[in-house]
Amino acid sequence: MEKPIQTPAPFLKGNTVLYVGDRTEACASIIDGHFSLLADALSSQGYAFLYLPYLATELSPTLLRYMLPGGQDKISAEEMSRRIRSLAGLSGTPGFLYRKDGSPCFLPIPGTTEEQVMDTVRELLSSLSAPEDEIRFRKTSREMECCYDLDTMPELPSLSPSVRQMRIPPREMTEEALDPRTQAILDEWERISKTFHITIEDLELMLGYQARLSRLYISARKRIFLADWEGRPEVKMDDLSKALYLFYLKHPEGAAFKELMDHETEIYRIYLGITGRDDLKAIRRSISTLVSPISTSRDACVSRIKKAFRDIVGDHIARQYYIDGKYADTRRVGINRDLVIWEHD
Repeated sequence: MEKPIQTPAPFLKGNTVLYVGDRTEACASIIDGHFSLLADALSSQGYAFLYLPYLATELSPTLLRYMLPGGQDKISAEEMSRRIRSLAGLSGTPGFLYRKDGSPCFLPIPGTTEEQVMDTVRELLSSLSAPEDEIRFRKTSREMECCYDLDTMPELPSLSPSVRQMRIPPREMTEEALDPRTQAILDEWERISKTFHITIEDLELMLGYQARLSRLYISARKRIFLADWEGRPEVKMDDLSKALYLFYLKHPEGAAFKELMDHETEIYRIYLGITGRDDLKAIRRSISTLVSPISTSRDACVSRIKKAFRDIVGDHIARQYYIDGKYADTRRVGINRDLVIWEHD
């Protein structure tokens, strides 16, 4: 019989069912053998089945090192299960966690025989049953976030060529493409996230993991390294982007893009110290273009800086390092400057 419980974790979404139990338990082997059947049955009700043993096998060491740098590169379904039980205040009894009418519930499996497990599954499906219209809405709203029926869409007024030319492309279309290896990792995570309905924050919570930021080491030659992560990866970017980045790194208070003209001399000196160019007039032109309020050069540099960090680590951590604009129109690099080490020239 289901029972309300203390909210175990925010990853218990309204359309997710989580099986809690060690894979070594007898009833878990029954869940293994009927996984596809159970997942399909829950999907027909508009729910995803979050089964920790399968999740654990899907998370490769490469993906874990990218998404959770400085942490473990192997995970155990049993460890996740024990942590979730602790968060939810549950005993060792296996069962299903889910939300009903907005409240978290736990449906224990009373025994280890196949009949007892399948009876519990039938009780679960009965508890989650919803009108057909609601089921259809759950599925389509999850799978098609922005889907329109072209036959029923109202006709929109046509735009003149001059108006069409003024359209601003989406932000993601203007960003630098990630390298193929990084993109493959992100594609892998997107597939896992959609399959199990989890976010990286959900995974951190299940693992008891807290993001560990690496120290940022700036060498005398202005090479940038993430000193505390495996392999001490170098953050590589072109000299102009690096000059802009080092300027922001030296100014934790930040600066709006429109204010960069006031710092042109400082940025010029930073660039002069790292570029191999010797044409001072060309260098001056590059910096003047960079700090212009309507500069596309600056926007490209900001995008390349973001890419440089995201090629090494997931965005949820990378955003602590790259130039971010979430504070109105003031842009900053968020990392605590106690973690920034400057080698003397």
